[in-house]
Amino acid sequence: MWYKKAQNYYSSMFENTLNNEEKAVFDKLISLRSKIAQAAQLVYDEWDPSDVDTYANGGICNLIAPEIASVVQKAFPEYIVLTALYESPNHEYVQLIIASDEEFYEESIDKNVSVFDIDIPYNIYEIHNSEYDWSKIENVTFVENDVVIEKNSYRLSDIRYD
Repeated sequence: MWYKKAQNYYSSMFENTLNNEEKAVFDKLISLRSKIAQAAQLVYDEWDPSDVDTYANGGICNLIAPEIASVVQKAFPEYIVLTALYESPNHEYVQLIIASDEEFYEESIDKNVSVFDIDIPYNIYEIHNSEYDWSKIENVTFVENDVVIEKNSYRLSDIRYD
């Protein structure tokens, strides 16, 4: 039931802005939200804030993002999937880039591409104390409603990594 509500909500937000390819990608991303939440939950459940060797008072977005990326990449092998970083506060999330390997890695190709940003906002599972200091919010259970999907458009030259 929730899936239909989420799909209807998101579909109404984007219905006039997505082309056929983007709509197919978006619908598939919506259907993956439960798997994404489950992947993030596994990371969260392993998080022991007292383990400073592993976490160093940091959060776990840098561990959650690759797990989300793995789920998304398996569903979309034909596209580019990357983790990306918000600079302030430092937070890692996932980008699904609607471009082939050839387009993405060929520097002579520079065009606008559709990008879906996929994230579980950090304030659901951790508290940002200062730049690199995060605290765990206890007893969190991720649900598909926690997974945020936003469609953007970027130039390839702006999203390629050096």
